[in-house]
Amino acid sequence: MRHRPVGDDAMRRAATHLRHMIRTYATKRSPYAVLGVDRGATEREIKTKFRALAKALHPDTRSPDAAGDLTEVLEAYASLTDRHFDVSDLVAASVEIFSVEELRSDDRHDVHDVHLVLALDLLDGDGADEVGLDEDETRALVEADGRVAIHCAEWDAISDVKRALEARFSEAWDLEGRPRDRDGCFAGWELVSGETPLGPHFFVGDYGLRRGDVVHAVVRRRG
Repeated sequence: MRHRPVGDDAMRRAATHLRHMIRTYATKRSPYAVLGVDRGATEREIKTKFRALAKALHPDTRSPDAAGDLTEVLEAYASLTDRHFDVSDLVAASVEIFSVEELRSDDRHDVHDVHLVLALDLLDGDGADEVGLDEDETRALVEADGRVAIHCAEWDAISDVKRALEARFSEAWDLEGRPRDRDGCFAGWELVSGETPLGPHFFVGDYGLRRGDVVHAVVRRRG
């Protein structure tokens, strides 16, 4: 009985996989074609076209006659703008597609305004006790009007800011009991500054955020 040399099956599987990859690559559209923009398009033009296409395909606002793949549109946008987000995460996609005001006015999200109380620069000669006292007083002043405030520093990761907010507001924001992501944060919510979603692996200072700035916690309601 003739035996097939060891490794033939593996070689065939590898060849089949390679052919599949070649066909996929050959038929994959460029991100410019997916979004329908010229190669010289500005970031604003790309974002405007992206949002129009994505809104028509998003499950919350999908048009009955819409044709296309939302994942393909999200991947094309991420590729052309160097945005870093999980295209399979509905909330991460939503804060890229919709403005904060659109999310605030729909019936699927809650938006909480968060005032940043950034740590003072310790190199300026202020003692730690004085800095801590100033931050406490600032937060107390902000929260006296019923607003939300959080201590943070320019060198804090956004994921750290999210965890600090969760420690204080997980119950009020209905986050408890939700699954957690790979950063240990509750799933189903994101932080946004203006029109820019804040990536968990970036730092507060990367976004040019300053003391007294307001960011928005966008929480998708359950159900």
